Amino acid sequence: MSEVGEVAASFPWSYQPDRAQEHLYSDAIGEYGYVFFHLKTSHFDWRQLDDLRGLTIGGTNSYNYGEAFVSGGEQGLFRLEWVSSDKLNWHKLLAGRIDLFPSDIEAGYAELRKLFPAETVNQVTHHPHPLKPLTTMHLLFPRQVPESADRLARFNEGLRLLREDGRMDQYLQRSRQGGYQN
Repeated sequence: MSEVGEVAASFPWSYQPDRAQEHLYSDAIGEYGYVFFHLKTSHFDWRQLDDLRGLTIGGTNSYNYGEAFVSGGEQGLFRLEWVSSDKLNWHKLLAGRIDLFPSDIEAGYAELRKLFPAETVNQVTHHPHPLKPLTTMHLLFPRQVPESADRLARFNEGLRLLREDGRMDQYLQRSRQGGYQN
């Protein structure tokens, strides 16, 4: 729909050269990628895969956690337990059946809040070091729509202002705490 100009904009998208032929990319709105979630009662720190030695980590089938991570599990560096859904992994994490679960920060907290009461969600935290490099996410404007260049400029200016005055960080924190859920 976006490629043929049926919508004014589309979100969220990572940069791809083929997409850039049909779209104008906004400045980065945020980043997407996997971090390790764990219980607050476990004191977890890591920087490299070797730091995961001996831990049990939940994975969701069909997710791309990166070749090095999957190889580490296959080689026995850590135990990698695959299941069919994030929901199962969240339950396993909270039950102490796995030590870690890789998920996107925003999606992870949103799903936790959807599945569990606040006192349960408050038992979980994440380590900020990403499993693999984070990907920037953008709003795309279709090149076919004449107003797109102006809309892009206005959007980027608004985004800049939100960052400069700290509102972007406030909105992100509020979102992670469930402030925008019905």
